Amino acid sequence: MIEICFDTSTEANLRYLYAVGVIDSNTILCCTDDYTLGNFNNFSIDERYEQLCKYGVVDYDKKIKNIFIKSILYF
Repeated sequence: MIEICFDTSTEANLRYLYAVGVIDSNTILCCTDDYTLGNFNNFSIDERYEQLCKYGVVDYDKKIKNIFIKSILYF
């Protein structure tokens, strides 16, 4: 089974439940992007990050941008 979640706290809880044997799913996908905001017409990852910064969801920070890009690429 594949577990899909949309925030990091849920991802951490699912990974813990897998580690202690409560669930048997070892495939946990986390997409931290908020799909209720912004435009989705052919955007790049950098453009999406800029959109979320304009909405105040994320801050203009290089470290946070790198984490955001990695979370989108691995989903």
